[in-house]
Amino acid sequence: MGAPKGHPRWGGRVKGQPNKATAQARDVALAFLDSISKDELLELWQATKAESKSKAMSLFFTALEFAAPKQARHIVAGDGDSPVIIEVRTMGER
Repeated sequence: MGAPKGHPRWGGRVKGQPNKATAQARDVALAFLDSISKDELLELWQATKAESKSKAMSLFFTALEFAAPKQARHIVAGDGDSPVIIEVRTMGER
């Protein structure tokens, strides 16, 4: 049985601190990325991209998750029946 409501929390890890397995996985991934030269990384990227562009992007984003924290996702919703309109422009357009 757990502690009664309102009882101060004690034990366990501090809120927001990653567990040991996550921290170790991140450390290993960063050590690997640091140990590989820029030329080797570019060669690996080109070889994977030649095989499959989608596989190359998947590998890139998988590795990126270890180097940078995931960003929160935002949901954009319209007001009832009206659609959401998203306009995309390139730098030269007006």
